[in-house]
Amino acid sequence: MSDPKKMKVAELKDELAKLGQSVSGKKDELVTRLEEALAAAAPAGTESQAAAPSEAKKEGAQEPTKSESSPAPVEEAPPASEAAAAPASAPAEDEMEALKRKRAERFGIPFEAPKPKAAAASKGAALTEDQKAALAKRAARFGMIEKPAKAAKGETPLTAEQEELRAKRAARFGTAAAAADPEEEAKRAKRAARFAAAAAAAASS
Repeated sequence: MSDPKKMKVAELKDELAKLGQSVSGKKDELVTRLEEALAAAAPAGTESQAAAPSEAKKEGAQEPTKSESSPAPVEEAPPASEAAAAPASAPAEDEMEALKRKRAERFGIPFEAPKPKAAAASKGAALTEDQKAALAKRAARFGMIEKPAKAAKGETPLTAEQEELRAKRAARFGTAAAAADPEEEAKRAKRAARFAAAAAAAASS
């Protein structure tokens, strides 16, 4: 800014208006008022400018202390026993497989690698089904057929021989004979006679 004494009255009034000062009075009064306003405003501006770098320096000095004080997160290492057991179990299994393979080769037996547990579980379920079928066949062979809890749809009716075997078994154990209904017994007898006649006709033809 140029010297207030060299400025015109209009320029002085503009500067005073910018600084929020009164614009009334003669040129000398305006000049002195502007000089006082500029002198009062200058220290405040320099103080604010000086304070800004000092605050920046303080913040810059505090940042390293924060970064130093906050340690980096450290990942927890697994226990030594677990870490040692995991790799040790795999070589032990490999050694067992190698020993089994050598033994199979020595005796001329085909070696089968162990299957996963899931496959073994499914195989076990299949074996139970096979065992059930084998038990059913065995029971049919020896005449020990029992009515299942839930009969499957489309189940073949019992033959006359099976009916007779069931009646004999019930008579032997004395359980079903007492609980049987007379009407039911008559139906069974008619049914057995019908199947016996059909079997005789088939045999004669």
